[in-house]
Amino acid sequence: YLKETLFLTELQEVLEVCEVEKIAPLIHKLFKRIVKCISGSHLQIADRAMCFFENDYFLAILKTYKDTTFPMLVPVISKLADTHWHKYEPIIILQYSSGIS
Repeated sequence: YLKETLFLTELQEVLEVCEVEKIAPLIHKLFKRIVKCISGSHLQIADRAMCFFENDYFLAILKTYKDTTFPMLVPVISKLADTHWHKYEPIIILQYSSGIS
């Protein structure tokens, strides 16, 4: 789990220096990985992945590519809203996402 947590930390730092338009080819793989981490059973990895939603730059990426990202994220977050041990965590993510139009 330590490698995955470090990977997510580094990924967030790398994303902050990338131009939003230039990461288009990576969006599907990037969000596939983030969704996998969010929905995983390891608390520290899921928590670190959900920290992405507190980052304004990440939210800009989410907004720019919402046609790709939302269909990947919403089903997982919706499922977590029903099954997650901390009932409010998935709802917080949906609130962040819903503010993006």
